[in-house]
Amino acid sequence: MKPSLGAARLTSMTAQVWTAFRSGCPLCDTCPAVPLFALAAVGIVSAEFACRTGTLTLPAVICLLGGGMVAAGMRPWRPRRLAVLPLAVAWTVLHHEAPWDRLGRHAPERCCRMWVRGTVCDLRTVSEETDVLPPPQAVVLAVRSFRLPGEARWHPTRSSVLVRTSPETVPAYGERVMAEGVLVRDHPSPVSRGFDYAFYLRTRGIRHLFEPRGLQRESAATGWRRAVACLLRARGALAAGLTRGIHDEDNAGLLLAMLFGFRSGVDARTHSQFLRSGAIHLFAVSGLHVGIMAVVLGKTLQWLGMSQRRRCAALPVLLGLYVLMTGASPSAARAWLMLSIGLVSRACFRAVSPINVVAVAGLVLLLANPLALFQTGFLFSFTLVAVLVLGWPMAANLAAAACERELWLPRARKHPWRSALVRKTVQAATAGLLAWFGSAGIMLHTNGMLIPAALPVNILLSTLAGFILSLAVPKALLSCLCLPGTAFLLDGFLGGMLNALLHLVRLLVDWGSRNGASLTLAPPGLPSVLAYYAFLALALAPPRQRALRLAGGCGAVVWILAMALRPDPEPVVAVFHGGGPQPPVLLLEDMGGLPPVQVFCGSRGTTRDLMAWMQERGHRGTRLLVIPWRDSHAAGAVAPTLALIETDTVLFGDPGPPPGIASRTQNTPNSAGQRVRCLGDSNRTGSPWTRVRVTGNADGRTVTVHLGNSAEQADITLHVTAGGRATVTVRNTNGECASVDTLPSLRRHCTILPLRSSNASNPRMPARPRAFHAPWSASVPRASLR
Repeated sequence: MKPSLGAARLTSMTAQVWTAFRSGCPLCDTCPAVPLFALAAVGIVSAEFACRTGTLTLPAVICLLGGGMVAAGMRPWRPRRLAVLPLAVAWTVLHHEAPWDRLGRHAPERCCRMWVRGTVCDLRTVSEETDVLPPPQAVVLAVRSFRLPGEARWHPTRSSVLVRTSPETVPAYGERVMAEGVLVRDHPSPVSRGFDYAFYLRTRGIRHLFEPRGLQRESAATGWRRAVACLLRARGALAAGLTRGIHDEDNAGLLLAMLFGFRSGVDARTHSQFLRSGAIHLFAVSGLHVGIMAVVLGKTLQWLGMSQRRRCAALPVLLGLYVLMTGASPSAARAWLMLSIGLVSRACFRAVSPINVVAVAGLVLLLANPLALFQTGFLFSFTLVAVLVLGWPMAANLAAAACERELWLPRARKHPWRSALVRKTVQAATAGLLAWFGSAGIMLHTNGMLIPAALPVNILLSTLAGFILSLAVPKALLSCLCLPGTAFLLDGFLGGMLNALLHLVRLLVDWGSRNGASLTLAPPGLPSVLAYYAFLALALAPPRQRALRLAGGCGAVVWILAMALRPDPEPVVAVFHGGGPQPPVLLLEDMGGLPPVQVFCGSRGTTRDLMAWMQERGHRGTRLLVIPWRDSHAAGAVAPTLALIETDTVLFGDPGPPPGIASRTQNTPNSAGQRVRCLGDSNRTGSPWTRVRVTGNADGRTVTVHLGNSAEQADITLHVTAGGRATVTVRNTNGECASVDTLPSLRRHCTILPLRSSNASNPRMPARPRAFHAPWSASVPRASLR
């Protein structure tokens, strides 16, 4: 039986589409690891979708079909590539279920008391020599046995647990400890795109969170962990020698963060400035740091007279020790794997493809932990390096075109230094532009920021980082040797130069983090970001025609502008409850596009929800934090909140903050430039012009915040009873009301009240809010607003 005419046409069209698709796919004869990495990533994403929902959802099916099409279209055709897809799915499901982890399955409740035994396996623990760094707040414990209350038998298990520590009880790496405490499972965030702390821990191989009530050391490091502990003690000695002569504590913390990845010595305000300027990668030991260290160590070995092949054999070992010292982050491990493969291939006189090396490094890391694919550092590192590798021929062609005139000059009139300077400048500018486009989509999706100043800032910072690390390595090594007569040279000359370079870094970062140079926007959705990177791949992936490259480049530019120029969402009132006895937290968006106002502090979980919600709405921080009355739950978390959320002014109700709260607020690292004010002091309330007016009654536990101007206004009233029940009422200019009642519960929740919705009326609320006595009030002048 002959097929019908319609079926024949459909078959012909399908064949033509498939031929066009395969002709557009890149050749993989020199980079066979690229399709394998793509298939592994697709399998991991689809398996994670299925594990989260418990069924094979539509996104998982789309990912599987897309991965199969990509693998089938890669040339030359290799059917065995498809085997990577089910293997990646099975490996991800195995890591998700973790049958070797009996700790969570044997816990009868969400919060369960137990005893655990294990070994400290956190590489970021500090030693006694590094006294300039604060002790870590938590360590990772490799648990091998546990015991429940009322049981005498220890149950074997294999699980990684994050254990919170105090400054008095911080175990060292490799120590075997026994801890008594509570196994806590984090609740999911009530925000739509909130921070999932439990999933964040799982991407780093940590299964549970443990709150200890007691910690007992049983034995020191043994076996191969003893060698790693000795290496970490050497790191502490190097860090102590590096900071000797650096009298500025901020510069010392910044230097340790750049060389060893110690972020605990950097305050929250500095961290925020580096994030807003696009230079946060200086704190994460990545390809830049490992590459500079490779150059410094390579030149040192060459100066010592070592041959090239021996240098290529010794550098992977030395760089591996350095990466282990810094904590072995995914970006540092990726750079070490790439450099090791390149050095070994050079020693064996074998040519390799750079993009294939990137894919091999990604496969190795995913084999160790498939959920590492969802880490922001993993995505940022591999995407950025892939864009630089694919776009480097364009940078080389531009540099050659800029230096072409030098080739036609007579030998007597040639200036090699000038052509080298032009070539390096053009390559640095092109690489910086490629890095900006490669990181713009991830930065906009994860942090809600578009940073135009990141291009000049990172070009200059790369040069400064090279000088800093080139001076820091010999200073740390010579300080540990304690050679006679070198103290003045090390502490005076090298320390002074490092201080001057770090001050330049701070000035550059401060300029790049200003409002005009750094834009805070509402993050776009994942489909928009994937479409942007599809345009970018069309512009960079070889082989492509010039028209397709131009279309891809223009599409990427137009798409990133469309994501950045989206209209701002309508202002709302967000009510967060932390699942405890503390009052609910109000976050009030102003109608003038200014940063929001926060009432109360909340708990640790509420702070994470606040940060996620502000990032989703495109806010960088708050301009006003209101603590209406003296209460341990209301004011006790002021200092921890300010350490995470930036604010301009802190307002305390009459008669002021509780004892010790004001001093802790002023000493918070993030409170530099903030104003701590008392609402009852009439001499410090500012000018009568208001965009924000706060009034309240301390006896009735009621606070009202007035937002807007004469044209558009909103009054938000919060009343908290003695039993912990809170009522929030919103009144717009047109008299419409919306209200929500919150009850203390064990789960965190969030309620959104619109400020401009016409359907927000509540018939149960009176037409006018009840009048109340206001013994204190405050006005925030416009001069204090950012």
